[in-house]
Amino acid sequence: MTNQDNFKVLFIITIKDSFGERTHALSLIKQLKQLSKQNNFNSVVFVGNVDLKTFFQKQGIKTFFYDKYENFTASIINEKPNLIVCCEYYHFVEEFRQFLLAQKIPIATIDGTSIGDEINSNPFKINSLYNKNNILPSSIIKLRPCPINDPLSNTENIKYWNLFPKTTKNILNTEFIKEYYKICENEKIIFMAISGWELSSTKFWGIDPNNFYNTLFNTLFSMFQTQKYKITFFIISPFKQQIIKNKNLTVHFLNILEYDFYQKLLLSSDLVLSTNIIQTSMSQALMAKINTLALINTKENLFVHKFNIFPLKVLFPKTREYYQLINKAEIFDEKDILEKINLSLSSDNKNQNIDNFIIKINNLENIQDIIKKIIKIQV
Repeated sequence: MTNQDNFKVLFIITIKDSFGERTHALSLIKQLKQLSKQNNFNSVVFVGNVDLKTFFQKQGIKTFFYDKYENFTASIINEKPNLIVCCEYYHFVEEFRQFLLAQKIPIATIDGTSIGDEINSNPFKINSLYNKNNILPSSIIKLRPCPINDPLSNTENIKYWNLFPKTTKNILNTEFIKEYYKICENEKIIFMAISGWELSSTKFWGIDPNNFYNTLFNTLFSMFQTQKYKITFFIISPFKQQIIKNKNLTVHFLNILEYDFYQKLLLSSDLVLSTNIIQTSMSQALMAKINTLALINTKENLFVHKFNIFPLKVLFPKTREYYQLINKAEIFDEKDILEKINLSLSSDNKNQNIDNFIIKINNLENIQDIIKKIIKIQV
């Protein structure tokens, strides 16, 4: 292979309700395109959902939708990719995993949390979702986006890369959002996103999503009204679409947003809330030095189990640097939440530990050089 060759990276994305997985793939594709000078990387995305096809096509990316297994596998072979990137390999059925391994080309998975092996090798299984079959074969290369993963040194099969290399709060975007929603200059914007997979998974764990989220929203609304600031609270979820106005609080329930608009709204916020500490939007807020607050449950409670990745019972490790940098409050402790909200809205978010974390991530090897090494391009 020479520097003038074309190289094809084929992405396979099957889960339509995960904003994180499509963001991981989109970031990697865009970085390959931006960094491609000596090498010409062509990215193509294969999806199992029409909405995903529309999403990637709107981003100008060559995308195919297949609903028949035979057509899907045949098309992958016909594309003759130099690398296949799964988002994520854990979610594929065994038949398809074996098909991928039989292609005799590098196979990578975007290993979103880097806790897959720890979960699946745990002898104390919490349910039948996780089993030894989900432990990755040694030949599968793990592409670990940072954050949520802590930036560590690359090995032959584990590669750490910067998920948000250019994330920042943009004054023009903030001005646009405030004008669009008629938000006053000194008003605070609070952002919370609830994905489809979180809602659909609550029933699996025996939780009534309406009861849980309505209780949470009412608690937050009450607290926000005690603030000295006027607050506009955006809730992005499949719940309902309406506007609530009460005293110094305005609440917008928004459904599906265009990706670029979602980005503007997220990065214009003063505080990002989530019940999922590893939510992609929350990790992006951290990189943009926006205040974060994860609402977690570390105590036994009759209402719901322990969690920091709601609604899952799997706990993201407290030892991770990322975990320690995200602000946290007990979801059923109103005093704790109110204290953290007060601090967040009055803080300029100058945190040397966060600055150091971002520097380490920005110093990671760029994704193009990582992909070059995986498919052994001669430099």
